[in-house]
Amino acid sequence: MFFCIALQFFIHKSMIIMKYFLPILIIITFSFESIRAAEWRVVDSIIYSNIPGVPALSNMMEAIDCCDSLNCVVVSNMTWKYPWNRKTTDGGMTWNTTLRDTLINYWDSSGNYIGTYTPAKVNEVDYPSADFCIAICDTGYCHISRDSCKSWERIQLDTKSHLKNVSFVNSRIGAVCSWSNLFLTIDGGLSWKTADFIFPDSIPNVSFQDIKVLNDKDIYCLIYSSELKQSFFAKSTDFGESWTYHYCGELTTRKIFFLNKNVGWLAGGPQTAEGSPAYRSTIYHTEDGGKNWELQLDTLAESSKKLGLRQIYFSDENNGIAMSRFFTIYRTTNGGKEWFFDDSFEDYDTFDDFFWDIAFFGPEKIYALPENSIYIYKYANYFPSGAEDSIREIIPSCVISGTIIHPNPITAGKTATYSFELLQTGTISMELYDIRGRRILKWPVRIFTEGFYSIELNDVKSLNSGEYFLKVSFNDILQSTENIIVSK
Repeated sequence: MFFCIALQFFIHKSMIIMKYFLPILIIITFSFESIRAAEWRVVDSIIYSNIPGVPALSNMMEAIDCCDSLNCVVVSNMTWKYPWNRKTTDGGMTWNTTLRDTLINYWDSSGNYIGTYTPAKVNEVDYPSADFCIAICDTGYCHISRDSCKSWERIQLDTKSHLKNVSFVNSRIGAVCSWSNLFLTIDGGLSWKTADFIFPDSIPNVSFQDIKVLNDKDIYCLIYSSELKQSFFAKSTDFGESWTYHYCGELTTRKIFFLNKNVGWLAGGPQTAEGSPAYRSTIYHTEDGGKNWELQLDTLAESSKKLGLRQIYFSDENNGIAMSRFFTIYRTTNGGKEWFFDDSFEDYDTFDDFFWDIAFFGPEKIYALPENSIYIYKYANYFPSGAEDSIREIIPSCVISGTIIHPNPITAGKTATYSFELLQTGTISMELYDIRGRRILKWPVRIFTEGFYSIELNDVKSLNSGEYFLKVSFNDILQSTENIIVSK
């Protein structure tokens, strides 16, 4: 009898313990899971070509920008030549390509080859809002999307120089700079004006290093005098009509970042001595809009990591990151008062090259692009199960060849024929765009088998005279862009 009573008492107490402490145990277990150490992982890569006998080509990532933690755009150059992009809307879980610039073949009315348009390489991207994105290229070209990267317009600014930096505060107001010119827009790139810089005689032989547009009035620029070997901070409060200049120091500054009109940082590094291959890594801080700068970090870059810092970002007033080449990253958690070396990727074999660009959302959420790499990396403490299964996309290379549009030019009111050879079975879609990048015509998607085809373009007889581009896609991947001229 005593044994039975004791057993009942034990069971009763055990149930009470389970009732009150099991939820606590579950919470503790979940908490440990949620605070596990962050790590670097590949979240995307591209191999171009899955046709037997055709060598696989690589997509070299160049720059990344994000309008928020879910929506990011990476620009890249396929085989170091042709602008592409990768876009995510779910925080890096999946990526797709919406921009792909290709060669354009030009033909005369008899079908004879005239020449080829070669795209300008893409250098940088800015993604200020979910609906607007701009990518800048060599020789003054830009690609602009105003519909969440679904379609792109290619324009050329009034220069043939390398476009270096771009900064937009929203979908309307922004700036692009080359080494020697600053271009401004207030209508999302529909029109541009060149800012008139009158540099003081005391600042000779200058070039732009970086720009930051804060609103419809304030523009900040980093400029460098190669003759003085000094950097200056140029500031406009009337959107480029007038400028003031402030001395930064005898260093090559490469990047600025501002949280607001007053609080900002610049990163760079001077040579340790004239002619020396070694640089120092330096960070300066301002709290008065760039009038005065306080040194926060000054350290000698290791001899094998010769260049100074080239990127700096802050997610808030406390958490920041600064980056050089050759796996040199510094972090701060107190607004730059103290910087510490980030050893989160000291296992260099994990990465195929040193980081070239980053997008920073806080201590445990970073995107990174290695130089000369086909990979996009993400640093986080949580990755959904199965995420590794979708990190590589194999995109078929050109399966459409021998394309001819005849006649071309097309007489207004007449039709033309598009002829091509298809190397494998799949869907073909065709769209016609005007010179401003607006879609004019779209033909129904059809399934084609391997072989030679001629398609009558009857709808073109309704077009006005002008220049157009026929974009032909295979399985939703752009394959060919053909120039069409409609004459009177």
